[in-house]
Amino acid sequence: MRFIFLATHLNSGYEKMLESISKHPHIHCLPITKIYTHPSQILAIPETKAKIYIGTLLYNYSLASDAFYRDCEFMYLIRGENSRTKRLYKMSQLTPKHIFIDKKETLETFLGVKLGLQNMV
Repeated sequence: MRFIFLATHLNSGYEKMLESISKHPHIHCLPITKIYTHPSQILAIPETKAKIYIGTLLYNYSLASDAFYRDCEFMYLIRGENSRTKRLYKMSQLTPKHIFIDKKETLETFLGVKLGLQNMV
């Protein structure tokens, strides 16, 4: 199982992206309301046929442990510049395994799947 966090913010277009990628049979998007307190929570996620699980971090409090930065992959979808996006950029500096999603091809390469959808990022 591959687990990836999508770190983003309101008005970034994340909803459209998640809706598009969740249609892929190998990808399972987890509920946005989840708060991650310890990496062991990832192991407790019920398995599906998906090979990639995506947890969305929409708020700072959604990730409550620095251990995730070391152990997980992160995708950053950032649009515009405000205090929230500046915090996301700082957060990315703590994340060794991360990518900024700027177009569909970047996302497909990072996930290792062909999404076959247009204009979702």
